[in-house]
Amino acid sequence: MKTKLPLLFLLFCGIANAQTYTFNTVTPIPDGTGTSCGSGNSAGNVSVSLNVPITATITDPTKVTINLDLVHTWLGDVVAELGTPAGGSCALIKRLGAATDTSCGDSSDFATGNVLSFNAANTTAINVVTPGAAQSIPAGAYAPTGGTSTYPTDIPLCNLTTFLNGVAVNGDWTMTLYDNGEEDTGSLNAWQIIFTTGFDLNTQDFLFTKRISVLGNPFNEALTLKLNEAGNTSTVLRIFSIDGREVFNKSYASNDAGQTISIETGAWQQGIYMLVPEIDGRRLNAIKLAKK
Repeated sequence: MKTKLPLLFLLFCGIANAQTYTFNTVTPIPDGTGTSCGSGNSAGNVSVSLNVPITATITDPTKVTINLDLVHTWLGDVVAELGTPAGGSCALIKRLGAATDTSCGDSSDFATGNVLSFNAANTTAINVVTPGAAQSIPAGAYAPTGGTSTYPTDIPLCNLTTFLNGVAVNGDWTMTLYDNGEEDTGSLNAWQIIFTTGFDLNTQDFLFTKRISVLGNPFNEALTLKLNEAGNTSTVLRIFSIDGREVFNKSYASNDAGQTISIETGAWQQGIYMLVPEIDGRRLNAIKLAKK
C-alpha cells in the first residue's frame, strides 16, 4: 500500500529561504592583445567574486539563477566563466558565433541594462542571428551559449544541471570575463546569484539522532545508515519523497551497536527525501536526505 506523509509534516521540514548576492561595481574587461582572435590572441581577463556565507548544498539546480549585466561592442570576443567555491568552473558565454579557434565570432553587442539570466531550466540559447550584426542582445532568460569552436578548451560550456548539483555554496563564487579579440572592449556592470527557496539541503538538517546516523549525505546509488545503539528489538525505517510518497519501508530485528544498513537507491529520482525511523515502537525525529 502506498502511504503519504501528512502535509503538516512536510511543511515543517521546509527548505532554506531565498538568498540573493550581488556584485555591482563596474569593472573594465582588459582588451585582448594580438592581431587575430581566439587562439591567435592573448586574452585579457578580469575576475570578481561574491562571498556566500550560508552553509548549504545545492540539490535543485533549477532554483539557482545567475544574472549577468555586461557591455561589450563585439560579443564574439567574450567568455564569461562561472566559478564555484570548490574551484569548479564553466562558461555561461563562450565566443558567440565563433566557428574556428581563430575566428572573431559575432559582432553584435552586449548592452548595459540588458540582463542575461542563466538557469538550469532555461532552454533558449542566445541568438546572435535575430538582432543582426552590430545590434544588441536583448535581456532574457538564457541557457549557457557558445560558438561552434571549442576554444578555449580549458573552459567548457556550462551544463548547469550537472555543474551545480551537489555543490556546496559557502565561500567565494567568481565571475571571470575574458576578451579574446583586439580593439573592441567592454565592462562587467554587475552580476548576481539568486538561491531560490528550496535550492538546498542545509547542513543543519544533517543532525543525527543518538540512535541512528546517515553515512554520506547527499547520497547517490546507495544510502548507508548506522544504528548507534545495541539491543534494540525492532527498527523500522520509512523513507518518503518530498511529495509524500513512501519509497522505502523495512523492519529490522535486534542489532549490534555500529551495525550498518545499505539501501539501494539507484532507481530513485534526484531530490529531497525524509527518513522517518522508528525504534522499539518509538518514532524518532525525521532526518532530511538528498539524492544527487
